[in-house]
Amino acid sequence: MNLKFLKERKLDTIKMLSEIRMKYPKIFGLSYKAKKKYIKELEFFATDVNQKNYDIKIVSKMSGSRLIYQYEKYLKKIIKRIRKEKEDSKEYIEYEEMINKLKKYKKYKEKDDMKTTLVIMAAGIGSRFGGGIKQLAPVGLNGEIIMDYSIHDAIEAGFNKIVFIIRKDIKDAFKEAIGDRIEKICNNLDVEIAYAYQELSELPEGVELPTGRTKPWGTGHAVLACKEVLHEPFAVINADDYYGKEAFVKLHDFLVGYTPEKANQFCMAGFILKNTLSENGAVTRGICETNEEGYLTAVHETSNIVKTPEGAAVDNDGQLTSINAESYASMNMWGLTPEFMQILEDGFKEFFANMGDKDILKAEYLLPIYIDELLQAGRVSVKVLDTNDKWFGVTYKEDKDYVVKSFARLIEDGVYQKNLFEDLK
Repeated sequence: MNLKFLKERKLDTIKMLSEIRMKYPKIFGLSYKAKKKYIKELEFFATDVNQKNYDIKIVSKMSGSRLIYQYEKYLKKIIKRIRKEKEDSKEYIEYEEMINKLKKYKKYKEKDDMKTTLVIMAAGIGSRFGGGIKQLAPVGLNGEIIMDYSIHDAIEAGFNKIVFIIRKDIKDAFKEAIGDRIEKICNNLDVEIAYAYQELSELPEGVELPTGRTKPWGTGHAVLACKEVLHEPFAVINADDYYGKEAFVKLHDFLVGYTPEKANQFCMAGFILKNTLSENGAVTRGICETNEEGYLTAVHETSNIVKTPEGAAVDNDGQLTSINAESYASMNMWGLTPEFMQILEDGFKEFFANMGDKDILKAEYLLPIYIDELLQAGRVSVKVLDTNDKWFGVTYKEDKDYVVKSFARLIEDGVYQKNLFEDLK
């Protein structure tokens, strides 16, 4: 093959695959009829891949994990059904041949052989919720809480281990509200459940708990509580945030590409700031800067962000300073490696070493701030995964009605089943 042909084949592959991806940006939520149409288009595309008119290497690089996951999770069952209906075992063999090639090319591991973990930070006391534990507030038709939907979406995306970070004093309430129920569901789905406890007294050797400290040490400390149960690539989320399905799929696809050689290569779900604001008060967001390649270059933890008629602004004692509502915001949804746990522990020691006595009662070891420090030191890279879903959560008590209505609408639109986990069985 001459160089001109190889270059043209590469460009043709990129063009055709991009067209398919734009036409079908996501397939969860699609009707059975629409999925059949998608499979048919993939069959035509796969025929050209198998005949080497398109470049399998480019397909693997651009969409390998995505195509494999879609086939295993959604489309294999549909193809089986189509073949049964038509009594035709050769239907879509080109598509399946392409998938097998992608698996070999990527040295893909089947689900049973790989482990990806979802870590849920649920230790917060919910001080702004106006009493009660906001993470346990029911929002679904059958009393589901926000965590139920995150867990559903994570399992659907391919995560097969869930770690809950809670405080020991809410253990009973947590298990009653969600833990025991989710454990039964996960046992049937071959998904592992583990617990980690964030305790004020869990401090580096030589550091004593200061008298008068009652506030948790922050999200970095929360994740560090998982060090005994985390040995695989993992995603971190807040318990009281709804992230949408797209983000979980993208994080999972990134994490299954983990190897020890990529120990310092992380990712983050990048939400558009305007899609993350509350109608009922100010919020704190990590405002992100990225380079042309889509990698994070800085995170600015920004408090008191409010929604305005013009978009968004920072409220400084009533004085509003405009902020770009189209910028990326971190919602504490990170994709991290098992090696990060040691880095995080070392950082926690540095946190105390550099902290003055005046900060000891209020200072927090925050995940986005520490990751930003690592970025600035050139120790890690963070790929920003573009996420267009609308975030919502219960930051304030008044948010709950909106969240309840939002989930009702998602169920009505067919995004979720009335019996939430029914479609995973």
